[in-house]
Amino acid sequence: MRVPAHIALAAAVIVLGLAPAAAASPGSQIGSGTAQGGNLPVAAASSKAFKPSELRVRVESDPKVDVKASVTVSCLKQKGAGNQTGSRTTIYTLPAAPDTRKAKLPLKRPDSCRISATLRFTDAKQGGSLKVTLFARLRK
Repeated sequence: MRVPAHIALAAAVIVLGLAPAAAASPGSQIGSGTAQGGNLPVAAASSKAFKPSELRVRVESDPKVDVKASVTVSCLKQKGAGNQTGSRTTIYTLPAAPDTRKAKLPLKRPDSCRISATLRFTDAKQGGSLKVTLFARLRK
């Protein structure tokens, strides 16, 4: 049985339209932290992921102004009788959050990683609210 061209085209548009949305997903949420009010609020979050393939950090602020995020990823990989460890800290200055960034893993195919992030306004006199959210995609 032949499928009419207009039905095949419609199906292709639907499949291709869904693919970017699935690819855009940052993964499963593994942690979050918020802060609000006063001068120099600081939001912090920390979590552990087992067999991560990717870690991401989402930052949000109100008002939408420049923010500074510090992200540290420390990983462990078991190798025979010993272990391999690695750590990486990255500092981002992000204009007008919200923004989601991929955190670089310090080791290839780690067994576990701890990710921690802090978020603050770049202007020390800025008040408002901040939110930092951690995400992980895991290997199967």
